[in-house]
Amino acid sequence: MRGRGVSEADVVGAIYAAALESAQSGADKAWGPSLALLRTYLNCPSLQIFQEDLATRRASFAIMDGLDPSMMKSFYEHYLFLDPNYEAKKRRPLGSVTASNFLMPDSDWENLEWYYDFTRPQGIFYQMGALLVQSPGLLAGIGIQRPRSAAPFSASDARRLRRLVPHLQRAFQVARLLAAEAASRSTLQDLLERLPHGAILLNRRGQVVAMNRVAVALVNARDGLTEAPDGLAASHPRDRRLLRELIGQVLSLARGEGVPACDPLRVRRASGRPDLQVLVTPLRVGYGEEVGSGGCQPGALVIVADPEVHPQPSRRALQAWFGLSPAEAQVVCHLVEGLEPVEIAGRLGLSHNTVRAHLRSIFSKMDAPRQSMVIRKVLASPALARDSVQTGRL
Repeated sequence: MRGRGVSEADVVGAIYAAALESAQSGADKAWGPSLALLRTYLNCPSLQIFQEDLATRRASFAIMDGLDPSMMKSFYEHYLFLDPNYEAKKRRPLGSVTASNFLMPDSDWENLEWYYDFTRPQGIFYQMGALLVQSPGLLAGIGIQRPRSAAPFSASDARRLRRLVPHLQRAFQVARLLAAEAASRSTLQDLLERLPHGAILLNRRGQVVAMNRVAVALVNARDGLTEAPDGLAASHPRDRRLLRELIGQVLSLARGEGVPACDPLRVRRASGRPDLQVLVTPLRVGYGEEVGSGGCQPGALVIVADPEVHPQPSRRALQAWFGLSPAEAQVVCHLVEGLEPVEIAGRLGLSHNTVRAHLRSIFSKMDAPRQSMVIRKVLASPALARDSVQTGRL
């Protein structure tokens, strides 16, 4: 069926495309083209699709076409609940289509606060719509409008919208599920980036699904570890076998099988640089629990440490937790890096006496009379967690 050159298939395709694009981009404006097609198909000058948090009376999602955006805030906060169509929709099965001219004569409609204070100033008289989602805390729907100079909504118009409602409901569900998964993946990547060493997440088949930027650099160097289609691999044949066996044991533990006896592994590097230190730990999510979808369900976390790389503590954290000044926190960072006071003085362009004065203050504030104790306290604190997040790979 077509409306002014737009077919129902055109509209349905645009609805699902909007759901997918909005979930991927996080932008509500992805719904714009589908609403333009809906306007043409249903022969109406304006419409909106919205999702409202009933507790706060605020729209968590709202996209409109042909309406004044400045009026919509009062709609979500007040006028929505005065809309006779809203009350009629609540009394009917979810997805039922109602229209203002089906509910009452035009003369009665004109006397309503809803019409006189809200829709009349916008040139709206006839309305049609449906609730798409309704739960104790959430409401989502579609509203379509025409001016009084246009024809009232007909039974044919209602049938057209009714055929689209199941697609709109499924599109909303798809968008919410994809957005929730995208948020979960973003949070997971953020957590991986805050680890001081290389961090690689494996799914339950042993395939790589996420890496922080430290791990990406190590794997891209192809010096000890590489990524294969079926998972993480070591470059040396013997280490490759041991790593595969270790990952297999850990994934069994993640499923609640096997005996927990998985030792760390040293992985040799062809460059002759110090061996990488690899620890594989199970992620014991209950089998059957949906933490990701498809091949993204986590099974193991691989931690890779490069002995030549010294993770730097957060200067802000050192200042907050130990009461250090910015200059003292900078000195502590260089101590953790392995530098001696005279080297720190050269690195910072300070005199040796200035660095020694900083150290005396650091020893006092951290209750640590020696450099080794300062380093031990820093390594035992959360200060090594990264607070400058950049993108790895997810």
